[in-house]
Amino acid sequence: MPKATRQKYQDSQEINLSQSSNVDGGEEAMSLLIKAQATVAKNKKAKEAQCLNGTKDMLNSVLQACAQDYADGVTELENLYSAFQMELAASYDRERKYWLEAVAEQETFKSSLEEFIRVCQENEEIREREHIEALAVARSGMNNAKSVVNKNMCQN
Repeated sequence: MPKATRQKYQDSQEINLSQSSNVDGGEEAMSLLIKAQATVAKNKKAKEAQCLNGTKDMLNSVLQACAQDYADGVTELENLYSAFQMELAASYDRERKYWLEAVAEQETFKSSLEEFIRVCQENEEIREREHIEALAVARSGMNNAKSVVNKNMCQN
């Protein structure tokens, strides 16, 4: 081969080699770019997972705190209701006691009133008897006076 042709052939080989190097370099760059994108995506997923786990943990702790507050509220309401029931029962007991006292007082009053009525009736019976006796004595006295007057009149 002549020298000029050989030179031309070598130059074209260098260009071809250079272009094939560029192609290999492009593939290598593309491979690196894909690996970088995969690494970025992997890191992004890891950060998202970490963020989600952190958010999940925070949400769980908030939910547990709310559940505890709710349970405490329910316990407090149960205690208040229990205290209310005890106070209501005590109130019913006091009311029953007062009613029993009122019934006992009413029975005492009734017995006293019955005794008073009995005594009044006895006194009324005694008064009537004495009144009848007084009327009988008065009639007898009038009859005696009448007979004395009649005797005196007859003698005169």
